[in-house]
Amino acid sequence: MSCTSRNIEYASRRDTFKLYVLADIHLGSKYCDEKLLRSTVGAIKRDSKALWIGLGDYAEFINRRDPRARESERATWLWGEDDLAMVQQEHLARALSPIATKCIGLVKGNHEAAIERYCEHDVYQRLVESFIESRLKAGIRDKLKLGVNGFVRLAFRRQSNGGIWTCMIYATHGCAAGRKMGGKANRLGDIWGDVEADIVLAGHSHTPLRYPRCRKRATQNDEMVTRQSLLLNAGSLLGNDDVGWPEYAESKDYSVTKASVQVITIVPDKQIIE
Repeated sequence: MSCTSRNIEYASRRDTFKLYVLADIHLGSKYCDEKLLRSTVGAIKRDSKALWIGLGDYAEFINRRDPRARESERATWLWGEDDLAMVQQEHLARALSPIATKCIGLVKGNHEAAIERYCEHDVYQRLVESFIESRLKAGIRDKLKLGVNGFVRLAFRRQSNGGIWTCMIYATHGCAAGRKMGGKANRLGDIWGDVEADIVLAGHSHTPLRYPRCRKRATQNDEMVTRQSLLLNAGSLLGNDDVGWPEYAESKDYSVTKASVQVITIVPDKQIIE
């Protein structure tokens, strides 16, 4: 587990920030919605108040020795390539390079862990390193590498009065199991019970789910106040009517999910997260 911080200044009490959650992209699979990925990257790049965080499984990273490997299920740009992991990592770095300076953290997924364990390709480290040069040129030195899970502290400072509001994010690739939505919601609740965070993010299940929660506390002035939290299961960029759905998922009768990117709205002056 790791921790990192990002200081963000804003001018107006009406300023609104968008946090995009990029999880389970699975670039390299022919079922990855690359059109949605490009449009999302474009939206983040154009928005001066957009941020994003990565939750792992950025590419498919399934090599030929893997029992799940199917040549017919690879993206066409992988056909004929020898070093599949390297080609996917480079393709991923190019796709995300326009928004490297807007990233607040990168979590390691099980696909990155597996390709490192069995094929000795540390694609996760290479992805982190591919962002360093552009971030240093922009004067950004906060740590990106969170490992399998970690905290990100966003410190929003209003320029006119110097007031600071801190939003704490806990991010993990996740290990949600089970087919029912209740199980996924319960897992998010368990994580929220174990960590102090305003936003809890998990991936892996490919099932988008938003779960708002609040906590009560008493102040030193004997007043009762509430603190809003948002628990979120990110979706995936796998599958839609145009590209179809992975054969493995269909063979297991997994529920069909369409490619999606979850976006969180943060209004720091009003301490709103939704």
